[in-house]
Amino acid sequence: MNRKIVILLLALSLAGSVCFSSCEKYILPSLSFAKDTLSVSAAAQTVPQTVVTNVDWSLYSNSNWASCDLTEGSGETAITVSVLENTDAESRRCSITVETETLKKTFLIIQQGSPE
Repeated sequence: MNRKIVILLLALSLAGSVCFSSCEKYILPSLSFAKDTLSVSAAAQTVPQTVVTNVDWSLYSNSNWASCDLTEGSGETAITVSVLENTDAESRRCSITVETETLKKTFLIIQQGSPE
């Protein structure tokens, strides 16, 4: 009986050590921004933004008048958004999208129209 217990404990011990050495810890990915919306005047300018995540990310814009200084990064990263002058009277909007391996989130830029 004691021999069976010793063999069982030895088997459990070996199984546990195999799992601890080969099992990876899973990190639950997260993604957010310092601000979900950036409101800017009609003038050309740069605006700070922060991508807050714990994984690698990539970024793209859906417009030709707003861009970012970085298009990829890892973890929490300060970025600079550059906005061209809006010479139209109407305000305009664009989306900047950040993607991780499993998440996708967008922040909005609203630029005022040029005063008449």
